[in-house]
Amino acid sequence: MQASYQATENVNRVIANLGRTEDIKFSPNNKRLAIAEFANSKIAVLGVRIVSSSAGLLITLPYAFEISSTRLKEPHGLTFLDDDRIIVANRDRDICIFEIPPRYEDGDCYDLPELECLGCFEGIFSPGSVAVIPKANNLFEAFICNNYSNNVTRHWLEITTRCTIHKNDILLREWLEIPDGICISNDGHWIAVSNHSTHCVLLYKDIDSLNEKSSPDGILGSVSYPHGLNFTSDGKFILVADAGSPNVHVYAKGHTTWQGVRNPLMSFAVMEEDNFLRGRYNPQEGGPKGIDISKDMAVFVTTSEHQPLAFFNLQAILDQIMRDQDLRRRASGALEQV
Repeated sequence: MQASYQATENVNRVIANLGRTEDIKFSPNNKRLAIAEFANSKIAVLGVRIVSSSAGLLITLPYAFEISSTRLKEPHGLTFLDDDRIIVANRDRDICIFEIPPRYEDGDCYDLPELECLGCFEGIFSPGSVAVIPKANNLFEAFICNNYSNNVTRHWLEITTRCTIHKNDILLREWLEIPDGICISNDGHWIAVSNHSTHCVLLYKDIDSLNEKSSPDGILGSVSYPHGLNFTSDGKFILVADAGSPNVHVYAKGHTTWQGVRNPLMSFAVMEEDNFLRGRYNPQEGGPKGIDISKDMAVFVTTSEHQPLAFFNLQAILDQIMRDQDLRRRASGALEQV
């Protein structure tokens, strides 16, 4: 199910020099990818074009450049606020926001000032992942996993030429032991958090009463060390990158809810065994770290230290899941008739 890509010489050079990576995200218009270069303390930005046809997927990467800054220190999580601005969670510092330069050259590196840093709130410590819900009039609701303080903080931001922080609070704390990834469903109803030390993903319904003492409403199990994760845009599936195995796991929503305990519908290797073992410094490492899904659900992309960039045909995977489910229903119906 892996899809190949075509890239310029400069893009291939940038990819080859990424080192240890953590998170990866598509821009809202699907035309860019941002990758957190943890070891290099930089952000790589790649142009991307994805064309789906009856002949398959055609993926091209026409340019790449890097962002450096004194504010980048072990960037671990990131996401796009919009097509031109990125918010970054630095494991060894704080949260910062950058604007992508309007003019750039393939293969260059740009040292940028940050638009804003979120380091003043006491709940922010060792931030490792960030998710954002855009609101109206340049307003954003940001959710930040703080790895070693074992909480998720929430921040209301107004971003124009600068960033104004309107409110901060600690949203989640109960059950969290090294929350390592976070994503929000497109409808804003569900929050999913990778819980590293308990080897599961916790799901919370985002309701007015949600607070730091709330228990999760759902649990996704059978994962070694969950890291990056994403809802599909239709909200029916969650893909989870397992840093402790070469696998990505696919979970499905129930008829109406993510409540309850679930195991994967499908788990499949996204890395060759040799690449996985090269990163196997300990049982928590080696597998895919960052993962993201294109908005049209055509592909998903992963990143890790020894496989810095890989695309996969998501629609083919979901089609296979639907076929398998249909076969199981037919087999169950046949058994009932017997």
